[in-house]
Amino acid sequence: MVMSVVVAVPATAVAQGQRFSDVPADHYAFEAVEWAAEVGVTAGYTDGTFKPQRPLSKRHAVVFMERYYDEILGAEESQDFTRGDMMVILKAINDGTLRDASAEAAGSAAEEGATQRFPDVPADHYAFEAVEWAAEVGVTAGYTDGTFKPQRPLSKRHAVVFMERYYDEILGAEESQDFTRGDMMVILKAINDGNSRDGAATSENTAPADTYTAVAVGAGHDCALRTDGTLNCEGVYFDNDTGQDIGAAETPDGTFIAVAAGWNHACGLRTDGTAQCWGANTDGQARPPRARIQFSVIDAGNLHSCAIGLGGRVTCWGSNTLGQTESPARPGFVAIDAGIWHTCAVHRDGSISCWGDNTYGQADAPKRGRFSDVAAGATHSCGLRTDATISCWGTSNVGIYVDQTEAPEGTFTAISAGAWHTCAIRTDATIICWGHRQDAEDATARTSIPDGTYTAVSAGWSVTCAINNRGELVCFW
Repeated sequence: MVMSVVVAVPATAVAQGQRFSDVPADHYAFEAVEWAAEVGVTAGYTDGTFKPQRPLSKRHAVVFMERYYDEILGAEESQDFTRGDMMVILKAINDGTLRDASAEAAGSAAEEGATQRFPDVPADHYAFEAVEWAAEVGVTAGYTDGTFKPQRPLSKRHAVVFMERYYDEILGAEESQDFTRGDMMVILKAINDGNSRDGAATSENTAPADTYTAVAVGAGHDCALRTDGTLNCEGVYFDNDTGQDIGAAETPDGTFIAVAAGWNHACGLRTDGTAQCWGANTDGQARPPRARIQFSVIDAGNLHSCAIGLGGRVTCWGSNTLGQTESPARPGFVAIDAGIWHTCAVHRDGSISCWGDNTYGQADAPKRGRFSDVAAGATHSCGLRTDATISCWGTSNVGIYVDQTEAPEGTFTAISAGAWHTCAIRTDATIICWGHRQDAEDATARTSIPDGTYTAVSAGWSVTCAINNRGELVCFW
């Protein structure tokens, strides 16, 4: 089944007023063109026409795409329009199936046994065929770690780049005879309505309606970030002293760009970059300083939280009984992870700084090597090197909890540390975990990982959650 961008125009469109003389109510793009004019994407021509059948130039394609981000989203990134969606759209344009909601393909790439190019875009992904085509013709090369990240929200910059590449690499021209002004309006409205994956609703390859881009796991709760920027938090908060259930996890209103989960609280970055925390606030861990400060990265530990703000400066708040909020004064940090009793951050020069409890050497950051990410647990820490390998430090033996620092060989794209175990995503998008769950009864109990490929992972106190290549949330013990 060809993934088409639109379905038939609803009958309700006929009852609407006609804005442009050359776009009557029975035109396939009528509703989309009316919407585009209403929201400011287009004003048509001075003679009162829209010229929907006119071939769309690269310049106008880029202008329309930029207007969508600027005028409609008011943001540089669309939570509802992913990289995978963009490839589906470009392939629909290329194949001439943009207006055909029921066109049958000669055979899908999966059926033909096509080789999987990106580990996070398997043959059963709704955008598989489109992504493979886009890579083949030069529209995209994916990321340097070998992944494509199909569920990642598409930024305006990349949307424009992909559109320009389509014209330059595929058409070899400034104008497409098969891609009209009307088609562009149809595309933008489909994106805006959140149905850019519709048209193959009966296909098993259709992306699920509720998809996620990130997840954060605490002691007994988790919060997942939907592709539309809203959050879904589930589970319960635990009392730090007794471990007893003290209430259900909260889900705040509004939209976010990042989320983090501590022991009994959670924090997120709103779309304007400001921090919001919720849950238990016994030690000030859920009270960010100066509400109007903008941050780029945030994380939550046991009884403290930390974020990276303007110029890469680290700000921490909450309990400081072991120095876990005594962040470095120098600027320039790009990644941070708040552990149970300590915190680690990566500087833009690739070095790692850790502070707080160092009873087991977990704050003894490596003096050599360059890193891109870091994960702080209870008695151990791990860093993801720029060469995609992993290095861990601290202890590998606390009672029955062993092997926390036994980092696996190979190359990886992401890493996350729980209290006594660590998980990472390999470059083939599979997950590996080492160490032990907090609820393990003996030294033989290890994390059980579901098969599949993943784009994000978060290791909590005993539970681990991940986002698979279809944007679904998967949790395991």
